[in-house]
Amino acid sequence: MREKILIIEDDSTIQAQLKNLLAGNGYEVEAVTDFTNPVEQFRAFAPHLVLLDIKLPGSSGFEICTQIRAFPTLPITLVTRSTPAMDAT
Repeated sequence: MREKILIIEDDSTIQAQLKNLLAGNGYEVEAVTDFTNPVEQFRAFAPHLVLLDIKLPGSSGFEICTQIRAFPTLPITLVTRSTPAMDAT
């Protein structure tokens, strides 16, 4: 059985790159495209790992992370990007 990774990322370019990279390395990958209820999609897919963006439409990655923490052994990696102005602070 292949390990499953769920990508919760609203930037379609980043999402596609992650999906291609991971699928090309043998993982079963699903990406959330409807952000109205990503936790429901998480439950349906039952991943082994979640890659989670912090800034998402509708709710923040932190809120979603809190809801997913109901599964305490599941690793969650926060994926985010910054601008040069953010890096300077």
